[in-house]
Amino acid sequence: MKTQTDIAFQTESSTPTNASRIQESGLSKAAIGALLLLLSGTAPLSTTNWSEVTPTAKVILRPEELQRTRRRFRSAIESSLDRLKEFGAYENDWDSSGAMAPQREAINAALQYLTNLQPWHPSPLATLTREGEPVLEFDDGDCFSSMRFRSEPGQGVIVELYTRPSKDGPSQYDEGVIGAPNVNRFALEKMKLPTP
Repeated sequence: MKTQTDIAFQTESSTPTNASRIQESGLSKAAIGALLLLLSGTAPLSTTNWSEVTPTAKVILRPEELQRTRRRFRSAIESSLDRLKEFGAYENDWDSSGAMAPQREAINAALQYLTNLQPWHPSPLATLTREGEPVLEFDDGDCFSSMRFRSEPGQGVIVELYTRPSKDGPSQYDEGVIGAPNVNRFALEKMKLPTP
């Protein structure tokens, strides 16, 4: 079964490159160093002699596939941004069953969080609880995660973090003020998402 990728690698081991060709390629020294570090896993950037660097792999981007991926990811974020902005205009009893109006500080925190997402993160889906708390849900097929934002008087915005693997494994939960060490650690390590 053949699968498509967004980035193709082409090895050019038969034609060594020199420092001038490296500069002509448009790659910065930092980019080359990062690539070497990834490929070897051993070369510290600070001790690399850049005049002797000879890359052995060339990254070729397929523009049409890259654009398609960016559009798909951008449209999911833009859709969630639009939904949150729409939720922000809701008033009490917006569902005709007594739901509370959204908390402005919580909506703003969720909007701000969406701007931190990158193409490698799962696509977000914005929802709203009956208590007026915005929720961002992420489901990449292997894991379901959610972030629930709520405003607490005198404390600021509290975020509730939840993650559950699709297959076997326990669900995990934590909560705290945005920026708290336990919240940041949970988002990065358990959810594989940026910190709120």
